[in-house]
Amino acid sequence: MKYLFFNLFFISITLTSFSQESKKSTMDDNNGKTNYMNVLFANYILNELDFLSEEKKQTLNKLNLYIAYNREKEDWTKTVAAVLNFSPTIDIAIWHLWIKNLRIADKKGIEYSPEQFAQGFIDNYYVKNSKVDVWGENQLKEAKLMIKEYKEQLTTKNKHH
Repeated sequence: MKYLFFNLFFISITLTSFSQESKKSTMDDNNGKTNYMNVLFANYILNELDFLSEEKKQTLNKLNLYIAYNREKEDWTKTVAAVLNFSPTIDIAIWHLWIKNLRIADKKGIEYSPEQFAQGFIDNYYVKNSKVDVWGENQLKEAKLMIKEYKEQLTTKNKHH
C-alpha cells in the first residue's frame, strides 16, 4: 500500500498540467483531496488523443500500476481501463466527443484544449444516467465513420505541412 501511495503521489506531482480552476471539479474529490484515479483517467484520455508526451507515457509505465492492482504485467492504459471498468468502446467515445466538441469550439471561435476536454469528459462520464459511451443502433457506426474521416483529414493535412 505504501508503494501505491508513493506512486499515486508522484503521479499528481509530475503528470498533471491542469489549471487550478478547472482541476477542482474533476481532479479533486468532495473533500478537496486529489482523486488519483481521475488523474489517471485524464492522462488516459490525453494518451488516446495523442496529446500525452512520451516522457509522461514512460513515467506512467514505470509506475507499474499493474502491481498495485494485482494484475498481470501490462501497459498502464490497460490497467486504468480495467480498474475503471471501461467498456470496449471507451476510445470511440473519447474520439467522438473530442471531434464534436472541437467543431463546436471552432464554430464559436473559442480555443478548446485537450486538458479541458479530458476534464469535461470525466465530469460527464460520472454523471448519473450518463450517455457518454452509450450507443444507439446506428450511433456507434456513425461515430466510427466520423472518427475515420477526421483522422484521414488530419493525415492529409499533416502531409501538406
